[in-house]
Amino acid sequence: MSPSAERRTRPVDDGFTLIEIMVAFGIVLVVLTALLPQLIVGIRSGEVARQATQAKAVAQGQLDRMRNLPYHVEPDAGDYRDVLDYYFRDTTPAGATPCTDSDGLATLPIGHGFLADGAARCSYEPEGDAYRYVLEDATSDFIVVVDTQFLSAPAADGTSHVVEVNSDYDTQVNGDDNPASFQIGVTVTVLYERRGTTKPFTTYTQIADQPLTQTRISATASATAISVGSVTTSNGAVSLDVGLLDLDGSLGFASTASASLAGASGGLSTGQKSEGASVAASAPATASSQPGLAGGLDAACTLACWGTTQSDIGPLTATDGLPNAGSVASPMQARLTGTDAAGRAISFDNGDPATYRDGLSLASPLVRLDPDAEETVEGVTSTCGTSTVGTSAFVRSLGYLRTTDTNPVVEACAVSTAAWVSLFPTDFAPRGVLRVRLVHASADCQVDGASHTAQTPSVDYEVEVKRWAGPGDDDYASVATITPSGDADLPDPATLAAGADHTVGDYVGSWSALTTAGYELTAVGGVSSVQVPGAFTLTSQPVRTGALDGVDPTSAVSFTVGEVGCFAEDAR
Repeated sequence: MSPSAERRTRPVDDGFTLIEIMVAFGIVLVVLTALLPQLIVGIRSGEVARQATQAKAVAQGQLDRMRNLPYHVEPDAGDYRDVLDYYFRDTTPAGATPCTDSDGLATLPIGHGFLADGAARCSYEPEGDAYRYVLEDATSDFIVVVDTQFLSAPAADGTSHVVEVNSDYDTQVNGDDNPASFQIGVTVTVLYERRGTTKPFTTYTQIADQPLTQTRISATASATAISVGSVTTSNGAVSLDVGLLDLDGSLGFASTASASLAGASGGLSTGQKSEGASVAASAPATASSQPGLAGGLDAACTLACWGTTQSDIGPLTATDGLPNAGSVASPMQARLTGTDAAGRAISFDNGDPATYRDGLSLASPLVRLDPDAEETVEGVTSTCGTSTVGTSAFVRSLGYLRTTDTNPVVEACAVSTAAWVSLFPTDFAPRGVLRVRLVHASADCQVDGASHTAQTPSVDYEVEVKRWAGPGDDDYASVATITPSGDADLPDPATLAAGADHTVGDYVGSWSALTTAGYELTAVGGVSSVQVPGAFTLTSQPVRTGALDGVDPTSAVSFTVGEVGCFAEDAR
């Protein structure tokens, strides 16, 4: 093949010609000319939408802040602020209104003041008596204008009108602070600038005074049979509560009844918590029982442990506006019923026994149910005492709430009992330097009759305290029997021998017996209530060694038995 023929068969690829390039540029310019206005409009629309969305969020946040304030608080109630203190303070006139833009939307100066009906205002502000509050939003720099007006109660068609405000109205002066009505209309306008012009976003809502629910019936009962606490070296505070009962019944907008029970509960300040048989129930609920196996804060029982427990729920009802929880025949009850694998029903320590102070001969656990303690069979009577008909337990708290309509009654009852508890066992007193028994503690509150007569709460308790006096046939001697009518002065622990050349004062820092001065009985205005802080309370000496004079002051153990309380109110 000749060279000339070869050249003719090869494809020609010498690029674009000048004419082709000019035609392409022309097409691109035509397309861009058509699309550019749309792109510009899209960009502007996005910016407008962003500003409008931000303005809406600012307005909503302002309304939320207003709704979260109380409607009205008396000036002499204390240093409290309500929504009117800020947004309708008084009738001091607002400053001049510089609505000078062609559309009347000039940004107002920061401040506040009253706009009387007919006073000059901006186009977005409502007519009638109003209070203007102007502020700058810190997050967006938008100006926020809040106009607040008192409104009448809604008419049959749902509409309200603006209420005129007295000229001497002032939220800071007692007597002049009474609101013109208990509903306000709020107009919030957020002003923002776009392309040199002030633009508004306006929203409106109404805020009404929400009075607290009127309580017509209220009844509560609470009890903790045994409470022990101390501080560990590595886990902070440790606590053990046995026999926990909390009952609550009320009638307001609705009738409710609830119960919370726990046979035992242990906890650490680190947040760790464990419970025996526990239950929380609300009406309606039928009678049931919740058993619980032995347990504690840890498997080794180095801190707080307990044996088997049980929580018994009596019937819970709230029908016909009558809250009831349990009954005399079937009370609510939290019980300690058995021992663990080591034969202990209660076990409490605050650390390694190797850290116990030398010379005290302390043995672990520091607090436990007495090895010779026996279960008792007890229930509750119609007068909120203990009966010999019931269920068996070492420790229990039980009670009920009772309300009736015919022959009106509102009653709350709580009772606790506990078998002998050993405190501070030693090698010479293995059953404890002290033994304490809660024979019973009870509180009963009642309001009855058509006139809702509040009865004086009934409080009763009995606690036996004994000290080691052995060895011998009579190993323990009585320290005190604590009752409401008994001698409140317990002997000085340092004067009581405890064996092995020790006194009770070597183990007990302080103790106290409850007296009638230790609780207040309330019976007035359809309310009967009392709270008993504990029939017997003890705080030990520090039990661990430490750097401060050889002892750790945080290692003291607190022990309380017989905490009960009740509340009954009838305002039907």
